Parts: sequence; C-alpha cells; structure tokens
Amino acid sequence: MKENNIEKQRWRVLILIIFFVGAYLIGGLIWLQLINGKANADKARNRSVRQLTIPASRGVIYDAKGEVIVNSKSGYVISMTYVNAEENLKSIEQIAKILLPQKITEEFEKQYKEDPASNINKEQSLSAYKLANEQRLLQELIDTMVEIAEARRLFRQFEPIRLAPINRKTVNHISLEIVASIEGMRADLPNIMVEVYPERQYKLGNYGFHILGGINEIDRVGREGLEKSYDEYLKGKDGKRLVEVNRYNRPTNELEVIPPEQGDNLHLTLDKDLQKVAEDALLDAMQETRDRILREAKYKRYSTAEKDLPYSGAVVVMDVNTGAIKAIASFPQVDRDNYADIWNEDDPFVKRFKPGTNRATGASRPPGSILKPLIGIAGIETGVIDENTTIYCNAVYRGLYNNWRGSRLFCWDKSGHGGPIDLTAGLKNSCNLYFYPLGEKLGIENIGTYYSKFGFGVSPEFTDLTYKTVNSDGEESIANATSLSKGLVVDLEKFIDIHKSKPTGGQLAQAGIGQGDYRVTPLQIATYTSMLANGTLQEDGTYTVFRNKPYIVDKVTNTNGEIIYQAEPEVLDKQTIEKKALDLVREGMRKVTQEKGGADGHTGSGFWAFHKYDYRLGYKQILPFEVAGKTGTAQDYGWENHGWFISYAPYEKPEIAVVVLMEQGLSGGRTVAPVARQIYEEYFKEEIAAYIASK
Repeated sequence: MKENNIEKQRWRVLILIIFFVGAYLIGGLIWLQLINGKANADKARNRSVRQLTIPASRGVIYDAKGEVIVNSKSGYVISMTYVNAEENLKSIEQIAKILLPQKITEEFEKQYKEDPASNINKEQSLSAYKLANEQRLLQELIDTMVEIAEARRLFRQFEPIRLAPINRKTVNHISLEIVASIEGMRADLPNIMVEVYPERQYKLGNYGFHILGGINEIDRVGREGLEKSYDEYLKGKDGKRLVEVNRYNRPTNELEVIPPEQGDNLHLTLDKDLQKVAEDALLDAMQETRDRILREAKYKRYSTAEKDLPYSGAVVVMDVNTGAIKAIASFPQVDRDNYADIWNEDDPFVKRFKPGTNRATGASRPPGSILKPLIGIAGIETGVIDENTTIYCNAVYRGLYNNWRGSRLFCWDKSGHGGPIDLTAGLKNSCNLYFYPLGEKLGIENIGTYYSKFGFGVSPEFTDLTYKTVNSDGEESIANATSLSKGLVVDLEKFIDIHKSKPTGGQLAQAGIGQGDYRVTPLQIATYTSMLANGTLQEDGTYTVFRNKPYIVDKVTNTNGEIIYQAEPEVLDKQTIEKKALDLVREGMRKVTQEKGGADGHTGSGFWAFHKYDYRLGYKQILPFEVAGKTGTAQDYGWENHGWFISYAPYEKPEIAVVVLMEQGLSGGRTVAPVARQIYEEYFKEEIAAYIASK
C-alpha cells in the first residue's frame, strides 16, 4: 500500500513537471507568435536584408563650345562581401590570378613610358618583364586586396568592399575579359560581385589635369581642381537598393529601389582645342630646349644635370576684357593612371619639379623683364622719366652716378644696345641699362606701390578653385582646390625684415628689372597683361585699366538644362594710368614683336617668333594682326634662368592675353615666344583662314 502511494506521488510530480514545461513552451510560442511576432519577424528579416548604395553619376563638364570633356561612363567594379578571413583569402587568391595579366601589362606600360626601349622589341620586352615579375606582382595583388578588405570591413560592415579597379593599388581598369573570367568561376567565388559602376571619363586624357582635377575612386568625391571645388554640384545623389542576402551577404532578391540622381553640369570658358595646342606647344618647346642645352653642353664639353633642364612651366590664356580663362596649363603633366606617383618625394624628379603643384596659379617666380612695362609706367607717372628720357647702353652699369666701387651690373646683350635708347626702345630691346636707374630713382616704396596697383601680392580671388569647408566645431572656412599663391611684394618694412638693412643701390637697380624679392604667378601676370591691354580712354585724357576677377566656370545647369548658376564678369579693382605712360608702354611692347631695325637699329626681342623669311619679300609677319609682347629672363636662386613671354592681341583691339613660363627655359624670346604664337594661330584660326583666302 505504501509502495502504491509512493508510485502515485511520482506520477503526480511527473504530470506537474510535464504540465509546467508544456505551459512554458506554449506560453513562449504565444509570446513569440502572437504578442511579439511582428517584432521578431522584422528582426529576422533585417538579418537577411541589406541596404546597398546605387552610386550616382557625376555631372558632365563641357568646354566653351559645348563639347563634352568630362563625363561618366559605365564601367565594372569587382567587390567582395566580407565573410571571414579564410573564405576571403580563397576568393582573393582566385581574383588575383584573374587580374594578374592586366596588372603585368599596366606595370610594364608605366615602366616602358618612363624608359622606353625600341618599339620593335616592345612585345619581347613585355614577355621578359612578365617572366621576371609575375610571382612578385601576384603576391602584391593578394597582399593589397587582403589589406583593403581588412581595413574596410568595419567601415562597410554590410556593404560590398571594392577590390578593383583602384589605381596604383590593384589594377586601373576592368576589361570585359576579366568580367567573363569571374562569371565563369561564379560557383568558386560566392562572395565576389561584378557590378556596373559609373566610371569618370576624362576625354582630354592628361590635358588640363591641374584645372579639371580628379575624384577619389572609392567614395567618388572630388579630389582636386574643379572636381573638388564644384563637388556639391557635380556629385549628384546616390540611390538605394533594399535586397535580401544569403549567408555570404550576396544579394539574392531585390525588394525596393530608390534610383540615383545625376549631378549638375559645368560649362566652362575653357576651349579644349586651345588647351591641347597650348600644352603641346610648351611640351615641344621644352623638349627642343632640353635638346639644345644638351647639344651645347656636348659641344663645349661640360655636363648638365637633369635637374637643371626645363621640365616645368605654365600657360595662361585670358580674355582681357572679362577675366575668362580660355586655356590654363601646368607642367610637368600628370599621368592620371599613375596619380599617386606625383607625391613620391623619394623620386628626385618629383622632389625637384613637383608635378602636383599647379604652376599656373601656385608657383611664385621672379618676373624678370616682363615687369619692365610696369616700371616704365611708374617712371613716367612719378616724373622720374618722360618720353624724351634716353640713355646710351654700353652693357655695363656702375650705379646711378657711376660711383659704385668694384660693383657692376650688366645688360643681357654683352655688346650693348648703343643709343640713344628711350622707353619704347628700352622695352623693345629689353635693355637692362635703361631700367637699372629707374629702380634706383623710384625706390622700394614706389616699386611696391605699382606692383600692388596691378594686383600683385594679393590673393588672385580665383574662387572657381576654392570651396567652403566646415570643421568639427561647425566653423566655416575657405580651402583651395588647387595650388593658389599671392606671390610676394615688398615694401621698405618687409625688405628690412628680410635683409636686416635698407636696400642698396644695386638691390634697387635689380628691382628695376623685375629681380630681387618680388614673386609672381602666371595667373597674376595674365591679369597684369590684361590690364595693360584693356585700358579705356576717359574724357579727362587718362586711361582706366580694369583688374578682372579670373573665372573658368561660365554656368552650371541641371539635368533638365535649367541654369542654376550663371557667372558674371566682375571687376575687382580699377586704376587710373596717364595716357602718355600707357601709350609709350604699349608702343614699346608692339615693337618687341614687330620692329626689325628702327631708330636704334636693333630687332625686337620677340620679333623672330612672329615673322618668317620670304626670299622675295624679306621678313613677313606670320599673323594678320600685330601682337604686343614682352620677353623676360628671370634669375631664381637654385634654378637656371626662367623664360617668360607675355603678350596680348590683336594690338589695335585686344581680345586675349597669353602668358607662357618655361622654368629653366633660358630666355623668353628664343624659347617661349613661339609657344604664344602657336596659341594665337589656334585661337584666331578662322580669322587667319579668312585673311589668307582674301589674298
């Protein structure tokens, strides 16, 4: 009996346990399904649903004629969803083998471009390069992609990680052959995706790099140039994809799509054909000058270091009446496919010539003789000289009162220009002995004042290449999207601060020919040249000259063609110049390119660039209009002499100013002036063709 009671008690306990466990389970099911069912379903769903970005196409950039120079085309991107280190490495090793032929070709082409062998042996050289570097490049690809994946997996936890193309890291381009190879291995690459992606296309190639700029391949934001300063307009608005994914985070089903919105378009004042001509002309001139220097060194049996040859310079073409930029270039050119190389300071060439610097806007150099027109105007207006002031040039200057002891300065023409030399002849011949005494008589304060009148020593206010930035405290400031310099103008106080003494007669004489502490940029020089050209005669008999704000973006339009920003020419400053002073300077600049012989018997320092010899007619003008110009040779510590040429045309009714700088280019007339002529031939080609047809 007692045993039966024990047995019954056991069954009761068991039944109670079963009841409570069942009740707990049923309660849990009720909680999961009925009470919290929706929340749990959403949670489960979220674990298998991802929101992916659909990149927007950046806006189009047009030149002055409405031709596309930058746009976005459909390209391919290889991405990987992060699973784990082991799975990732398997996929990366497979992808690296597929990318290897492209990597070998790109690395060889880069090396071949820098040190070309014979074109006949190029294919053989590629085979040899592949044999010697295949394993090294394969391992580099693997290591680089692993590094990319590990670095970005937390930053982009649920989004695919871009592996290629990434310039100078993996490969620069993804071909259809690569895409086909990946698709053929789909089963072995479950976490690899190939997606169509908007790829930035620069139709001018490397032309105009410093002004157009580029974008960051990963986040597609502007990196420098107009791509940076107008990024808010160009970038557009990314779209979104809501997708279901499998265990490899690979999309399996598309749930919702918000399409991207394309960026706005830029319309520039830049002429793409003029840009090409300007860059090609200066590149060719630099090559010719290097060859000439090396030939002369070989003939005279001395050595010339690579660092002392001309590889750098700039060109600016500006509308003298509005400040619109028609062409602007900086050298050395930048290879877009090897962008990272321009910052490699271990490379002696990069360290010396700094390809990343925009020399047109950011390189401050001594102006040399191209500032003689300014000194001439200062001399006339301050009464230091007049139209009848002449000198005799015997090539040696011993001070204002011929009283320097042991010190001498020289004219560039060692035989002298003779005399009498007045202001126009002084400009025509670029005679140093005419301008040395002007520097002494004017003094440091007057010279600085006239530099400032023409916009030197202040910000160029090239706002098309600046942008607003906000720091962590919410404070706004203005940043530069390219190299921008205000140069250097010295007054007495600044001079004493630099030299710890007042200027000597020799230092003032040097200032009279554009030497000394003064520094200018090609953009500032273009503005100065435009002011010499755009003077308007007033009723009181004086000229008003206008310093226009430089600009290169004419307007911005949206995808419907509606104008959302329109540039308007802006006068930053205007100055009054005596008629006599500007007339004399203009005439002197005309003689630089137009006069052979004349009262002084000499030929203008820029004459040969604008004339050719005809055995029947003698020297014949190449262009159907006259050009006003000024050559310049500038000494710069640590460098060989720079060559400058400034000009505007047509002389009677100026339209554009052309400024060319060839660093270490020997002289302006011999090496640089021909570049300006080629630019005029392109800009005025229709007028030239009509003129030829009328003959």
